[in-house]
Amino acid sequence: MEQEVFWMLSVCIAIACYTDWRNSIIPNRLTFAGAVLGFSYHGITGGLGGLVFASAGFAAGFLLLLALYAVRGIGAGDVKMFGAIGAITGVSFVLQCLMYSIFFGALIGAGILLSRQQFIRRAGQLAFGLFTFLWFRDMGIWKAGKQEYLRFPFMYAVLPGCIIAVWLMPAG
Repeated sequence: MEQEVFWMLSVCIAIACYTDWRNSIIPNRLTFAGAVLGFSYHGITGGLGGLVFASAGFAAGFLLLLALYAVRGIGAGDVKMFGAIGAITGVSFVLQCLMYSIFFGALIGAGILLSRQQFIRRAGQLAFGLFTFLWFRDMGIWKAGKQEYLRFPFMYAVLPGCIIAVWLMPAG
């Protein structure tokens, strides 16, 4: 990863983590600035190919997270932030970062559930919901009534996800 790309990513992630921790929001001006930085940098350094690189990265990050947003798994700021991460780093990195972030998110969620002693009940609800969807093709359980959601800032999982993705990224 180029040094400039690393620093753009690092600053965006650091600010997003802070604001998500402090206010439970990732500001639009941060996600917009990150995307503009990614498009500008790659457009200037790579021309049309660089813009295609940034566009593909933005689309990959944004669209995949949009699916999680649709099922209320994450907030809109996370979706836009992954678009910016993709514009800065490209498709390959944003996919790796997303994979590791989801893994860390699952660990954090399981840790919270275990600390609240809700893990067994939630795991049963998840298993029942998956069964009803797979067997009956019924998504009603996912839409049913007022449910309590386990909430924590997703950037808590994105930070270690990005660090691991950078660390494991092949040199070159």
